[in-house]
Amino acid sequence: MSYTPTMFLSILPEILLLVLGVLLLVLEPFWKGEERRKAGWLTAGGLLAILVISLFAGRPGEPTTVFGGMLRYDWLGFFFKMLFIFGAAATSLFMLDHEILGKRGESFILLVASTLGMNLMAASADLVMLYLAIETTSIPLYVLAGFMLSDKQSTEAGFKYLLFGAMTSAIMLYGFSLLFGFTGTTNLYELAAMTAAGQLSLGVALGLVVLIVVGLGFKVSIVPFHFWAPDVYTGAPTPVAGFLSTASKAAGFAVVLRLFS
Repeated sequence: MSYTPTMFLSILPEILLLVLGVLLLVLEPFWKGEERRKAGWLTAGGLLAILVISLFAGRPGEPTTVFGGMLRYDWLGFFFKMLFIFGAAATSLFMLDHEILGKRGESFILLVASTLGMNLMAASADLVMLYLAIETTSIPLYVLAGFMLSDKQSTEAGFKYLLFGAMTSAIMLYGFSLLFGFTGTTNLYELAAMTAAGQLSLGVALGLVVLIVVGLGFKVSIVPFHFWAPDVYTGAPTPVAGFLSTASKAAGFAVVLRLFS
């Protein structure tokens, strides 16, 4: 597989997010006390810079798949990527003045890691990449939801989010594995073509959709998979709850659009 400028541009926001995360990891240990607020300013400034650079240099042309069909480079994914990065930048500014989040650089690193996962969710064109992206998004959010260890509500929120998230992810992964077993492919566009050609029976397709929707329904709080939301939103730090209820949901809807259209 030869690398082309298109392949580089397709993951430009993700590369810049990774660079920002590494910068935070390297610099944060050197900041003490009130200096740790610099991590928040670096995160917000870095995310806004990534947004501007991506808007000018990373805009897609004709829709295409890259990296062996693992990612889709098109306007749908690009729009959601910009939305996630903007949401993360706004969240990092809110986190600055939080009594605990603002003084812990790792909270900003987790935010950047989750944003990276959301970007990959929006661009995924393969079931394997999609599942890895969902877990990359979810695991940092589990930690952020239960970040205030001295607050019982926060630890309860983190535990419930982890418990229900792991359960629904396992059900969704089972659906993905059955889908691969029946079709022999994990590429979303090959699956769409096979379904349109009638190579997958309606009964089997509906059964698989139910399993997959359990996982995706949890991510976007679709009834009846919304039971976790009140406890998690109440117990999680306020900026994290805001990020969960906006960017996280948008990532789920991006996957729904990609998967079912």
